[in-house]
Amino acid sequence: MKIDGKVLGDLLVSEGRLDWRPKYGRAVIPIKWSEFARWATEQQG
Repeated sequence: MKIDGKVLGDLLVSEGRLDWRPKYGRAVIPIKWSEFARWATEQQG
């Protein structure tokens, strides 16, 4: 996934679920949409 041209990682979306794997992470992290949005916003700062 890219935000403003910066690659942040892989985002896997399924019904009712969001799994996030940061660019340098090894394991998928199940998180809520609000948590992902907050993290992604912080990465752009």
